[in-house]
Amino acid sequence: MLIKAVAAIIEDKNGNILISQRMSHQFMPDYWELPGGKIEPGESSLQAAKRELKEELSIDVKELKIIKTINQSYSDRDVQIEIVKIDQYFGDPIGQEGQRIKWLDIDSILNLKILPTMRPILNLLRLPKIFWITPEQESKEEVLEDVIEVKKNNDVNIIQFRSKIKTNNLYLSNFIEICKQYNVQLILNTIDKSFDEDVQGWHLTSQELMSTDTRPCPPSKILGASVHNMSELEKANEVGVDYVFISPIKETKSHPGVMPLSSKEIKKLMRATNIPAYFLGGLSRDQMEDCEKMGAHGIAGITAI
Repeated sequence: MLIKAVAAIIEDKNGNILISQRMSHQFMPDYWELPGGKIEPGESSLQAAKRELKEELSIDVKELKIIKTINQSYSDRDVQIEIVKIDQYFGDPIGQEGQRIKWLDIDSILNLKILPTMRPILNLLRLPKIFWITPEQESKEEVLEDVIEVKKNNDVNIIQFRSKIKTNNLYLSNFIEICKQYNVQLILNTIDKSFDEDVQGWHLTSQELMSTDTRPCPPSKILGASVHNMSELEKANEVGVDYVFISPIKETKSHPGVMPLSSKEIKKLMRATNIPAYFLGGLSRDQMEDCEKMGAHGIAGITAI
């Protein structure tokens, strides 16, 4: 049985998101979710969102747009959810049907008992479109300088620190402090990561991913993984990562002779997950729109800035 529904992202002036708790008589009672509901026959998703939010929260929606479609399978039903962003509404939201509602930041929501569809939706909101990866350089000081220049000249606010050799703790501490100073989220992709470092998250290589059985960090932290095929993507779904790097999209100098994924392979991968995906491999900013049309959340790379 396929159920089509709509869920709405409503933010306050502080960036907090409105969530509601499912009632005891509903499917998956007591779980927290975005407000919304089923799309009735003959309704568009936008019409359904306006109706549901009027009924549930007593607000009048004026401006909204669709940002993503999420698919979720349960034992007895399949659910297709259109995610809409509410840009303007009138009225003060109240639990019109007796449901509890809260305004919370993303980290606080992730620590609640939330529906399975909530995590990928929240990750869409907290993850930017451009994901910069540090280059392999002989001079560590050059990398630190690059971080400063990237932040000054671009809108990059998430960086993956990648190192294939043992990490120098003093250097890493300096790197962390610079990222804090420039308000940059730092993700570690190092061979000796402990998952205790004072950073926003960690990245698993495809080899690390395939040998991981459970999520190695709390839900408020960001966990990513590199995937190149369907079995790795299925493992990413199982572990519960927050984003994936899908590669290679194009042939690159760093991986000569490695065949890029075909458009057919990319489409198949994108249909198999709700996890926000960054395309990686020979891409630049001006190809963002093409990548988004194929389902990517954004692009990643050393030169994709």
